[in-house]
Formats: sequence, structure tokens, C-alpha cells
Amino acid sequence: MTSIFNLVSSSPESPTLAASALPPITGNSASETGSESTRASLSRSGSPSDRTAATSSAGSKRPAEDLDQYAVLTAHRVRLKPAGQQELERVAKLPPAQRSIWMGGQLLKLNEQLTAIQPTNAQWDIPKTLRDKIENYTFIVLLSPVLSYYLGKTAGASSPVKLVQGILENHPSWGFTKEVRADKYKCDIVVKRIQVRLTDRRAEIKEAIMLSLGPDESITEKTVSKASKKKMAGHVKLNIVELCQVVVAKYAASNAVVTIQMCARFAFLRKILLEMTKKPQLEASGGYWALVDTELSAVRECYKDEPVKLTKLLTQSLKADQEMFGHAEVPLASTSEDNTINGPNRAQNIADSAACGMFIDDEDDY
Repeated sequence: MTSIFNLVSSSPESPTLAASALPPITGNSASETGSESTRASLSRSGSPSDRTAATSSAGSKRPAEDLDQYAVLTAHRVRLKPAGQQELERVAKLPPAQRSIWMGGQLLKLNEQLTAIQPTNAQWDIPKTLRDKIENYTFIVLLSPVLSYYLGKTAGASSPVKLVQGILENHPSWGFTKEVRADKYKCDIVVKRIQVRLTDRRAEIKEAIMLSLGPDESITEKTVSKASKKKMAGHVKLNIVELCQVVVAKYAASNAVVTIQMCARFAFLRKILLEMTKKPQLEASGGYWALVDTELSAVRECYKDEPVKLTKLLTQSLKADQEMFGHAEVPLASTSEDNTINGPNRAQNIADSAACGMFIDDEDDY
């Protein structure tokens, strides 16, 4: 009896002593005898707390084969993949200290992954200066009389998105710095803003051109929506200078100046829209701006080595527009840098240069 008492009261870290103190017992009688002896020993082992500690200590030991089975059951319960189940079974065979270190490493790795994830509610905001420049140049670029494409889905570096992006890159003091461009998350936000604002600007310009046609039912009955007809009912035909002034007023903060080159370009744009309203089948080309890009490409290809003929063609478009929508005093051509009334402002010069493939690298805040 003393040997049994020593077995129960001894630390679980002494299995050798316990094994040597017990005689071999087999069968059901061994289980019953062991249970009775254990209960008797516990009844004499002191306070209830001591008995609880002894019981929990004795039950906390799980044989290695039981841990292997428990690992398999756990893997099935949480639906681990085969590789995960194998790793769990491997860890189950490690000593407790090594399992603790392994668990700590897993938690640290998980923390690194969570830190790398950008929270959706912590979206980077475009700095005000950069946002203002995007507002300005998405408008100014579309006003450029030398712009090659208005959509430019296949134009590469000549597309409006790339032109605005290039202008911003060449003026890092505005906020589109190397650090921002190197950060894909931030760079994507800037590019997306440029794309959205260009889409908005194109819609505003097209509407202004459409409204300038006036409430002529012969033009609008087939191709203009009811909403556009309602707007057009309160408008009269505008001459080309008035049209350009209306467009420029869409973003007055740009301080864009109406020039003869701008008038010639908008006469060309209005001519294409007029053709589209009379020939609905042209919509199959992909829409108004896609048709504009196609027509501009055809003109450039036809007169690429004959700039004089190209100028003559644009002049003819301007004269034809004046005959249809009224004559106006067109501003004289000017390349002045002092913002005279007839000269493009400095932002327009930057946009025109970019449209010609030359980006002005100037840190002045235009």
C-alpha cells in the first residue's frame, strides 16, 4: 500500500520509479484493482485541491500514438489539405518546447502577412496639389489642337492617359514623385483618377458640341436621346468661337484661351458629330470618339508629308463650319508666352508639347 501511495503522490516526470513500484497486473481485475487503490490513495492524500492537482496531472499525459491520432482527427475537422495534415502530424511528434517555438514562428509569419495587406479603409488619398493638376491637365490635353487621339486605346504613348501621366512625371513637385510611381498601389490610384476624369471630360465636350447644333429636328430625330433633345430645345446654334468658349467654361479654373487652332479642331469635331447624327450606321464604328480617332488617323496618314495641304484641309473645315453655324471673329494665331488674350497659356503650351511627343521638364508651378 505504501508503494501505491508513492506512485500516486509522485511527480508525473518520474515514470521509471512508478513502473518499478507496481507489480504486474493484467485483465479486468487489474483495472478494477488499480481504480480502487487510486481512490483509496486519493482519499488519504490530503485536501481536495491536492487530489484535483494529482488527478489533472495524471490525466495530462497523452501517449505519442494518441497525439498522432489526434493530429489526424484535427486535420480532418478543420479540413486541412494533405500537405497541411502531414505538417501537423510531424509537429505532433516534436517535444513540447519545439512545438511552442514552431507555433511562435507561425504566428510571427501570420503577423507579417497581415501587416502587408493594405486595409480597404486606409486608402491612400491623392494630395491636393496633384489632384488639382490632374483636374487641369485632363481638360487641357483634350483641348489641344494637335492631339492625335481622344481615346487612344491602341495609341500607346500617344493616348491621353499617357500624355497626362507623362506631364505629371516631368513635374514631380506636383506630387507624382518617383516614390509614388514606384508604389504600385498609389500609382494605380493616380492612373485610375486620370482615366475617370478624361472620361468625364470627353462626355462634357461631346455634350457641348451636341447642344451647339441647336434644336434642329432634322438632325436630332434619329440619333439623339430624349434627354439630349430636351436640353437642345432651349439652345440655339452656336458659331465656332461661341462653342469653344462654352467648352472652355466647363473648367474655368484652367484659364484656357480660345485660339484659331482650337477653333479649327472643334470645327473638325463638330463636322464628325454632324455626320454621325445623320448617319446612325456610323455608331457601329465604336462610338463618337472612336470615329474621331479613326478620322484623325486617316487625315494624318493622307497628309503626313504634306503639312501645307493638311493646314488647308483644316481651314476648309473651319470655313464650312462658319457657313453652317454663323461667322465669327476667330482669334489670330499666336504663340506668345505672356498669356495675351489670343495666345495659349503656359499649361496649354505644356499640353501641346506633350501631344507632339515633347514633355517640358519645368519645376515651376503652372
